[in-house]
Amino acid sequence: SGKKGCQDVVSFLNLKKENIREGRTMLLYRAMEHRVLELKRNIIMEKRKMNQTLKELINTDPSKLDEPELHYERLARAVRACKRYNIQNALSEKAKKMLNTYIESRIDSQTKNLLEEAITEKDIDKLERVCIII
Repeated sequence: SGKKGCQDVVSFLNLKKENIREGRTMLLYRAMEHRVLELKRNIIMEKRKMNQTLKELINTDPSKLDEPELHYERLARAVRACKRYNIQNALSEKAKKMLNTYIESRIDSQTKNLLEEAITEKDIDKLERVCIII
């Protein structure tokens, strides 16, 4: 029932029960509980929107586009947003792999070797020099 669903939400979100009043047809809660509910809702909606964006970007063939660079810029923004919002799922991992493949394809072999060497040796100075080149 609706009442049971509301109780499940309250329990799942660990809302303070003393700040919530249950009526016959309504659930009343204080401002702090409202903020928590809104925040959780916004996070869920952002993740759904991001998943739709990632699906679109992954399923698009950049070679068929007039400006494939714009596609990869959008992909990079989406990957950064996933990191910012801590979205970790199969779509975000696939998007990261696509972006890394694109970036690596644009790096010449000498620079790529320097990058691998800097990472292997864990040398921050070498890594900074490579980043300047890239």
